[in-house]
Amino acid sequence: MAELTHRQTSQALGSSESMDVEKISWSLLDTEEKISVLTKLTVNGQHNDYINILAGIEDAGIAVENLLAITVNLPGKIQKQIALKTKSKTIAEALVASIESNDTLSDLALYAKSVHSRKNAVQAIDDKEILAQLQEQIGGRDRTVSKILTSKLNLKSGKKANTSETKTEQIYESQLQTGHDKEGNQTAKVKKSTTNKSLSPKTEIPQIEDELEKLSFKNTAGLINLKNRVNDLHKLTENNSSDLEMRALVIFDKLTSKIEQNRSHQEALKQSTATLLVNLQKALDVGQSHNALTTWDKIQGNISNTSGKLKSVLQGQANEYRLKLNDLRDWKVFAATDKKKILIQQMQNLLESKMHASDKAKHIGRMHKEWKTLGRSNQNEELWCKFKEISDKSYEPCKIYFKDRKRLMSENLKARREICESLEAAMTAAEKENFNISLVNKLLQSSEHDWKKYAPVEQSKIKTLQKRFYNVANQLRRLRKNVMRDNGRKKQLFIAEAIKLVELEDESKAMKEAKRLQREWKTLGPTSYKEDQIYWESFRTTCDKIFAKKNKEVVDARVSADKAQAILIGILSSLTDIIKLDDEGFRSSRESFNDLQQAFATTLNPRVRKQYKRLLDEFNNLKSKIDTRFKALPNKKQLAIRNAILEKATFLKSLEDILFTSNDSNQFDELKSKLEYSAWSKLTSSHKPNLEAALQNRFDTLHQIESPKDLQLLAIDCEQQFRSLCIELEIRANIDTPQEDQPVRMQIQLDQLKNGFGQAKPDRSEHKRYALDAVLLAHCIGPLEKQTQSYLMSRLEQAVKKLL
Repeated sequence: MAELTHRQTSQALGSSESMDVEKISWSLLDTEEKISVLTKLTVNGQHNDYINILAGIEDAGIAVENLLAITVNLPGKIQKQIALKTKSKTIAEALVASIESNDTLSDLALYAKSVHSRKNAVQAIDDKEILAQLQEQIGGRDRTVSKILTSKLNLKSGKKANTSETKTEQIYESQLQTGHDKEGNQTAKVKKSTTNKSLSPKTEIPQIEDELEKLSFKNTAGLINLKNRVNDLHKLTENNSSDLEMRALVIFDKLTSKIEQNRSHQEALKQSTATLLVNLQKALDVGQSHNALTTWDKIQGNISNTSGKLKSVLQGQANEYRLKLNDLRDWKVFAATDKKKILIQQMQNLLESKMHASDKAKHIGRMHKEWKTLGRSNQNEELWCKFKEISDKSYEPCKIYFKDRKRLMSENLKARREICESLEAAMTAAEKENFNISLVNKLLQSSEHDWKKYAPVEQSKIKTLQKRFYNVANQLRRLRKNVMRDNGRKKQLFIAEAIKLVELEDESKAMKEAKRLQREWKTLGPTSYKEDQIYWESFRTTCDKIFAKKNKEVVDARVSADKAQAILIGILSSLTDIIKLDDEGFRSSRESFNDLQQAFATTLNPRVRKQYKRLLDEFNNLKSKIDTRFKALPNKKQLAIRNAILEKATFLKSLEDILFTSNDSNQFDELKSKLEYSAWSKLTSSHKPNLEAALQNRFDTLHQIESPKDLQLLAIDCEQQFRSLCIELEIRANIDTPQEDQPVRMQIQLDQLKNGFGQAKPDRSEHKRYALDAVLLAHCIGPLEKQTQSYLMSRLEQAVKKLL
């Protein structure tokens, strides 16, 4: 659609944007729009491009009366061209009747394509010299025109024609009266020289009947022309057969009725025009050029469908607004110039933008529509050429996009056809072989998913393909439904047979048959999920009744096991909740933990069967986690010590991090001078002499550092201390040490062998105490870079976890 809009935006904008008639999609316009567009095109000077439509040669869906309303305001030269080309009798008669130049009439008599134009042109010429020249030039090649020329040059025939003219005029005036006088005089000119002998009632009456049937009472010009012909026909049928005379009278009555309707129609047009003139005045007052021009076109359309004095009065009333309308039109042209320049700039911006091609195409179409509504302007052709050039460049990526989109839609179409073929193949196979509901379900599900995936598809081809897809899919669904219904019937038969077995006195035989039914039940195909549940529940319940006596103990044991399993699951859930508690809550949950252990040991028994091992493993896992956490849980004294150490370590870390941000000595001195040391003395003591000494030493050292280099050297030394601590814990925990610290680990192990020779190995409690002290000592070591401290603390925690 974007391409269509882009192609058609220049229609009806003026000579510089004119397009050939083939490029305007008349079929997309309604009747009023067609008339409005053709009127604007002819007013703007493009009548030559649309001469075939105005002449009625090309059918654009515009009625003849509306074409006449447009051509009546055209220059005489253009009216002559239309009269030369037209083959329409109505258009020929109306145009020739308005031409007074004998030279123009002569040209029409010699060269017009329509016999109606040639005939009426000859009839309108009264100059005998010109008539004689025409007779000499035409010779005998145009019988109709030659006949009229011969009749007009014959004086006797001329007198008869004069007499006929007087009678025709009297009849015509008596019927049309006021309101049709001007058109009547014009039509009289056309018929002025027509002889009674040139008309045949037998051929003319059927033609008039047919035209009268099709002619609308709103067609004023057509009614006047037809009335003139009826008057001539009336004279011819006066002395003819009663049948022709009766038909002529019927025609006369019908025509009189339509003329009366036409008078009412013209009165309605008069009132409508009065309202339109008021609307025109309002539009002119507020400067609404679009509404004013549209209203003016409607007024002219109304006036073209009136006649006589009414037409002159209405045209005079309308002409009072012509000057203001022209001023408004000039202002619109001036304003349109600036707006077109803005549109050119917007189109330039669109050319440079990264907008998606689809959206860009819509914007281009919208701007072309906006350009079209602006109409003519100053520098009209220059601006249009510039706008068109930039527009074409902007549309280039859109062409590529639509080309790629077309390729994608072609591929999607191919993929969807393959989906249809796979479904049709499955349908054929299902009719020949056993129906596998599971495979069909998977196929339908995957087909529906892929169908949505391969979109979009060209709109012109989607309808038939979609119908094909849903037809075969629905066939498969119907077949699946039938198979499932058959499976349901079989299961109902099995249930009925099982019910009979319940009443059987031979319990052994009943149980044997029930087992057979259970085996065969497994071979039955599925039904719907809901029905399957109902059938199975009914079948299982019935079979349970058969095995009720023998299996009472089994059932009781199963119930007991189910209850025990529910209790055990509840205990495991409670243990999980204990693990999630914070330290304070976890500390107070020891009694509950012991109760749960006791309850689990009491409830657990082998009757739980398959769940036994899983439940026991899960319990042991939770118990191990809780025991480990209880062991690692510090007492209140240890907690107070840890909090005091962490508080001082955090304070020192904040000071060290500030100093680490310095780049030179000056910045280092400036940062150090801003540090707040006074809060140190107010911090709580841990009452651990060795740890307090380490922290105080760290504080004093930090206070004495004088340069960034000293800070870096101190950090390296502290890093080595921390690494040694990690290695000692990794040795105790018997876990690997990273490759870079392997030499240090070997040295430490050698030293431990020398110092600890002959001593007993430390027990688990000693390992735990050492690990907790090591964690506190690690917090006292500093300064350290953030990344280094994070890495080493991670190693330390891993070793501590293993020891605990």
